Amino acid sequence: MCTVSGGVMRVAYFAHLNFDWESGVTKKVFSQLTSWRTEGVEVRLFCVTRSKNLMDSLRNFPWAKVYAYEGGPFSRSRLLAMGKAVEEIIAWNPDVVYSRRDLYYPPVERLAKSQHNPNRSTPPPEMTH
Repeated sequence: MCTVSGGVMRVAYFAHLNFDWESGVTKKVFSQLTSWRTEGVEVRLFCVTRSKNLMDSLRNFPWAKVYAYEGGPFSRSRLLAMGKAVEEIIAWNPDVVYSRRDLYYPPVERLAKSQHNPNRSTPPPEMTH
């Protein structure tokens, strides 16, 4: 079991995925999530997507949150979905944010700054196994 000072390690997996449930990328994401959960990590998926197939599939996982959008890479809807996901990650206050590679978006910068804030209510954890 992975623990940090004060309890179980909490990991937010932040991903922008527009693949079907059966895709190799989606399988890789869920393989990582399953691995962490097996190790006792409290993990939540924060997924920004426009894939109806993926949205429908993720409804079966109570620890997965979907932020749906319509439009292209720089659509207002996508930026709003990313912003909402970032707000909820910050509110959850995880020990670690794992972000799947993506383009730069202003909400992601806000998330990164929140994780490196010296005035954060809980200091960066020391990991123990």
